[in-house]
Amino acid sequence: MSVIFLHHLTDLLKVKPLRHTSTTMPANFSINIDNQSFTSAELPEEEMVLLVHAIYVAGRSPPVSVSEALRECLEIVRKTHIRERVRISACAVIFRTMEDHHEDTCTHQEEHTQRFFDWHKALLNPANGMVEAIASAEVSLGEIQQMERMVGLFRAAGGSLGQCPAAHGIESLRAQGVRLANAAGRAL
Repeated sequence: MSVIFLHHLTDLLKVKPLRHTSTTMPANFSINIDNQSFTSAELPEEEMVLLVHAIYVAGRSPPVSVSEALRECLEIVRKTHIRERVRISACAVIFRTMEDHHEDTCTHQEEHTQRFFDWHKALLNPANGMVEAIASAEVSLGEIQQMERMVGLFRAAGGSLGQCPAAHGIESLRAQGVRLANAAGRAL
């Protein structure tokens, strides 16, 4: 399980999200990822900005949609200049807080399924350098390929899907072991 401890969270949340051109980093910020502690001075600015952006997205109200969470994380995976562990942690924070997905009443089945396929393909693409993530993605690659074939057959037959085919995969993304905590170790 990845654990991200955030110190001075109120300073952190004042930072503008990633899409803005200027960013001011909090002076007294520290982070702990997998029991390795870093201060804001020790982390490259791009990594700090990415983590701040993930926390910003995760803290939105209403929660980020499933489609938007998958899109955001697809962008993050492709940021190869940032260490894999930081990218994995940022994605896990976003997935953990995305809106609930209801497989029986999902109205975005096609989009969710395609984005979920794209997510796994990005993890497996060697150009993205997701070595740690590849191990877990390969375990489910057979499932992904089977799901792609099944969806393709339904589409070819002109049938409609009763439930979102990506539902199980989407919930597995939410279950990734990451939690946010303050300096005292209390969950945020």
